[in-house]
Amino acid sequence: MAELTKDRKEYLKEYQKTKLRRIPLEMSLDAHIALLQHIALYGKKKSVNGYIKEALTFVMEIEEFGLTDEVRKMIDRRKLLSKIGENQDESQ
Repeated sequence: MAELTKDRKEYLKEYQKTKLRRIPLEMSLDAHIALLQHIALYGKKKSVNGYIKEALTFVMEIEEFGLTDEVRKMIDRRKLLSKIGENQDESQ
């Protein structure tokens, strides 16, 4: 692999300084493992960073279109139905 020229290194350093921002995200080990498992199931072979970027964009779109309450209700409904299904399985 070829080494970067001094000009290229300077350009990349300036680009990172002016165009990019790092967002520190600390997670517990359990949460990170759960995220990796979720990405493996639903993430379509995305990187962790790619998945987080897509998730943030999606949440911002939901909020911009005023759909937060509707989405939350749908999620709560699915959780409730899931619990009802679990309870019926246990009683049989």
